[in-house]
Amino acid sequence: MKGSAPLIIAIVLGFVAMLAVYTVMKEQQEKTKQVMVEVAMAKTTIPTGSLLRRTHFSWYEIPKSIYDRLEEEFISRTEIDEFLDKQTVRRTVPENSFILKSHFISTTGVGSSAVVERLSSGQRALSLSIGYVEGLSGLLRVGDHVDIIGVFEITVKGYGNYQVSTYLLTDVPILALDNYTQVAFNPEGKQIQQYTSVTVRVKTPEDALFLVHSQTMAQKLYLVLRRKDDTSPVEVKPIDNMKLMEKTDMRIKDHPAIRESWNW
Repeated sequence: MKGSAPLIIAIVLGFVAMLAVYTVMKEQQEKTKQVMVEVAMAKTTIPTGSLLRRTHFSWYEIPKSIYDRLEEEFISRTEIDEFLDKQTVRRTVPENSFILKSHFISTTGVGSSAVVERLSSGQRALSLSIGYVEGLSGLLRVGDHVDIIGVFEITVKGYGNYQVSTYLLTDVPILALDNYTQVAFNPEGKQIQQYTSVTVRVKTPEDALFLVHSQTMAQKLYLVLRRKDDTSPVEVKPIDNMKLMEKTDMRIKDHPAIRESWNW
């Protein structure tokens, strides 16, 4: 009996340790329990050309942190009425795959309600006139996130023209291309890739005012594509002609007129 005592003690201690680990893990799971959002998932294959029916889908829960990053693509319970019995699938949606907004045909523009529904309190939407190259050569899609860079030329009395480029706003979601709030197709079923305006969402009325004035003053605005899950801040100082010549070591910076003008 005495010889078995250490074994019994070891078993008891092992059980206590396992119980302690289980308790800690349970507490950790409770702390990290995530808020979930229900999104539409195909419970059967949905063929191309089909109207979305209630029998086509069921609801699937995903973490809200993931939904927030891709809310422009997922279809939630509050959005399903925009698609149900109204919109046509443009390509087959496989069984057990997420049903996305980009799966549907949009051949005409939509009203402002589709944009307003994507604004939270305090946020604003505004459109920017954008050229082909400045708008990423037709590659942008609704739901993409971009940084906005402005290129300015300011006339300074007694100095001349001052050119400068600077980041204006960063991590800005695109709500519409022209007046399309989804991937757009023409009547022949070909994807529309050219657009002359981009509607974006900004966080505050002050941001909206800042962007409107910047568009009025800027020679050009450029949209710079970034990953949706990249929320890192952009800490880049404006660049002007002097900084450009310093960075590239242009020989013209040694010209007497340049050195005198800029006190080089």
